[in-house]
Amino acid sequence: MKILYAHQIFTSQKYGGISRYFRGKQKLFDLLNKSNSILKLKEQNERLTTLVGKVTAEKEWLAKKLKSLDSKSWADHHLMTKEAK
Repeated sequence: MKILYAHQIFTSQKYGGISRYFRGKQKLFDLLNKSNSILKLKEQNERLTTLVGKVTAEKEWLAKKLKSLDSKSWADHHLMTKEAK
């Protein structure tokens, strides 16, 4: 949200009154923007955590699969060399 202020009220009254009111509003908007940024970062963190979990599960599955394939290949090779002798 963008708000445009006319300068006249701020030049005629430096402290208190309307200047103080608008400064309070500005601080509130700043705080809300920071809260929104924090929420967006938290959501992004949750998505990345989910992705990391999926990748970790796939990595573990792949490691087991490769290990099982490697042991089968070793057994096949070992049996072939015994038959050749």
